[in-house]
Amino acid sequence: IISGPELKLTDDGIERTFQTNHFGHFQMSQCLKPLLEKASETGLVRIVVVSSAAHYAPPKDFTMWTSLEEINNLENFRKYFYYSMTKFANVLFANGIAGGMLLENSENIIATSLHPGAVETGIWEADVSREIFESYNMPTWLRDDVIIPTLRSIRNQTMWTIYEGAWTQTYLATQAKKAESGKYFHPIIRQLEVHPMANDAKNIKAFWELSSKVTAGKC
Repeated sequence: IISGPELKLTDDGIERTFQTNHFGHFQMSQCLKPLLEKASETGLVRIVVVSSAAHYAPPKDFTMWTSLEEINNLENFRKYFYYSMTKFANVLFANGIAGGMLLENSENIIATSLHPGAVETGIWEADVSREIFESYNMPTWLRDDVIIPTLRSIRNQTMWTIYEGAWTQTYLATQAKKAESGKYFHPIIRQLEVHPMANDAKNIKAFWELSSKVTAGKC
């Protein structure tokens, strides 16, 4: 999710964007460890983490993101920046799994991350309706007769269809090879380099340790 304009904590005391986009996924992986271990004994296990091209905008100083106190710090909060940070965390998470941080025996584990791309779904119109039309009291005729038709036309010409948008995730979940573990993809099934900080072993280890601490005892 992209959070609202203000920092909000969940009932667990965690900033909402981070809990939804990263810590929840991390916790689920910990709870599934026994099943993943068993499955990996007899075949390949593929783990796909949906990140975003937004991960290319990490902070210059990563150390501020090694404590929950800093993540929950109101002075640090900017909603699109936090969204980018959670997508950066997704890549760190996938690379940590690929590096053997989830399971000691990761020989049969394939972990990948991806940017799903701009896909033509109803989410775009919902976002526009909420953040523009309602916020700026736009005249109905301008909204219905000009803006919405124009945006729909642009989307239809530039975005992936839902069918196309599913190809990369489907491939990674069913056909990804061992050599592709720890790699990052864009539509359609194009491997790209991640931001260099996302391949830094120190960053991966530091955020994994934070995630383990935050989600400890949740299963």
